[in-house]
Amino acid sequence: AQALAWLRDGPWAGYARHGHGLLAVEPRAGGAPMGICGLLLREGLPAPDLGLALLPQHQGRGYAHEAASAVLGHARGVLGIGRVLAIVAPGNVRSVALMRRLGLEDAGTVRLPGQSAALLLFQTPGP
Repeated sequence: AQALAWLRDGPWAGYARHGHGLLAVEPRAGGAPMGICGLLLREGLPAPDLGLALLPQHQGRGYAHEAASAVLGHARGVLGIGRVLAIVAPGNVRSVALMRRLGLEDAGTVRLPGQSAALLLFQTPGP
């Protein structure tokens, strides 16, 4: 019941409102999902942001880069979204490195509503 409520109020609602949301990250050959990746519209951010989470056993194997690259390409090429943001906890060295490998630029820090910690903010390069 909790999982269904999360899907209904989260990813499914995002697709209904904005035409995008989170997607399952799965192996090409099929099998159990490895995580999620997609575009979110979070309160406190002026543009959609890249959301990404992989199960620990799938981290560090290139899946995050592949999934995030596909989402960014879809955002720009299919959805026509020119600016995509990403937020990362300051201590998450691997995610910071991933954002830079994806070509996202440092854009300062941000505090989301209701959160006390500042997050690193990244954005796709300007036109």
